[in-house]
Amino acid sequence: MRGAITAAVAAVALSIAVGPAAAAASKPQPVTVMTYNVFQGSELSHVLGAKTLAQLGPAVAADYENVIRSNIPARAQALAAEIQANDPVLVGLQEAVLWRTGPPGKSPVAIPGVATHVSYDFVKLLIHALAARGAHYRAVAITNNLDIQATGDFPAGAKMDVRYTDRVAILARSGATISNPQEHNYQAHDTVNVLGAPIPVPDGWASVDIKLGGRRFRFITTHLDGIDDSRSNSIRAAEASEILRGPANTTLPIIFTCDCNATPSTPTHSELVAGGFRDTWAKVHPHLAGLTCCHRSTPSDPETDVADPHPHQGIVERIDYIWSRAPFGILAINPLGLNPNDRTHTKPRLWPSDHLGLVAQFSLH
Repeated sequence: MRGAITAAVAAVALSIAVGPAAAAASKPQPVTVMTYNVFQGSELSHVLGAKTLAQLGPAVAADYENVIRSNIPARAQALAAEIQANDPVLVGLQEAVLWRTGPPGKSPVAIPGVATHVSYDFVKLLIHALAARGAHYRAVAITNNLDIQATGDFPAGAKMDVRYTDRVAILARSGATISNPQEHNYQAHDTVNVLGAPIPVPDGWASVDIKLGGRRFRFITTHLDGIDDSRSNSIRAAEASEILRGPANTTLPIIFTCDCNATPSTPTHSELVAGGFRDTWAKVHPHLAGLTCCHRSTPSDPETDVADPHPHQGIVERIDYIWSRAPFGILAINPLGLNPNDRTHTKPRLWPSDHLGLVAQFSLH
């Protein structure tokens, strides 16, 4: 009898000890995430329009001068302010570019590039800007996409190689428990012609697993193909299929962010919905267009995207998304980078990006 009483007392004590923890574990966990195509600083339109080797050098210089004018450091500060204000645990970044320079090489075009002097590392600039505000984040996954270098002819006869490395990246708030980082390029990809030569343009995705309040989920970000819409619909759908077969092939709950370069009427959107993903904006705001792209000063000048002083001018399509796959409850989703106060404090006042960002809050059951 004494042993039975002792066991009963121990069981009651144990239930008291673990009861609150069990209750806490069953309570839905709030999760805030962001996505942002941060704009690489140039659409590379001069280089892509060059027809001869004589035209290529000045074209490289013109595109790189646009990068300088896009003021990546100031825009990183503006983006940091938005991240700090919303306090997401994870941020998916597209066009998180790395620009490097070096002495002119033997070849006018090199793939991959070899220049090493860092001019602008958008990921590091953003992390440093966040830290200066007391918001501490780290890069937990970075996928390198196209890495190409070409020689630029600058004023006064100066020559310099310019190296462009496109990237997608995931930032995690300090203290977040991250595991299983994955970084991959798609097998499906488009090509561009530079001086008549076809150059493959790989896109990629990054993912991490995160544990919050005893629950785990997977976070994925990507930038799908957007080179030429006459071909890109099929390429994007193929890339979306690779997402479903790759990082989304898991029993974990998923939050998936992207510049999908695809409106809701496209095969890419249908592919993801068929794969079990919910379009968060459409679920929360079914009667609002949710346009995200793109700030432009004039339709004929694509190189001044972030200089547009007027809200809504050029914001004509929804191509940026935050998707989720159960068991998430959707609490809210809102755009970022549309209020004139979001612009840089330096003159000219620039938007944080040509795209709008998105911030969403979920409950993880």
